[in-house]
Amino acid sequence: MQPLMRERMVASQLAVVREAMNWWGGIYALSLVGLTTGFLKTKKPGVLAPIIPLSFVVGYQADMALGSKMESNRR
Repeated sequence: MQPLMRERMVASQLAVVREAMNWWGGIYALSLVGLTTGFLKTKKPGVLAPIIPLSFVVGYQADMALGSKMESNRR
């Protein structure tokens, strides 16, 4: 019974992380377009600065949803 409960909990957590990945991916794409447009209008490289931390957030979420983080949490 315990392994079944644990498997369901992990599956539930994975579903939550994958849903969050969809939201973060959308936010990232929208920000990328907006910040690039802002850069092209102003020619100030500082406008692109928020892309760096957002890239880390999206990368971490992708790793959780699709990659090795969830696999290492299952062990």
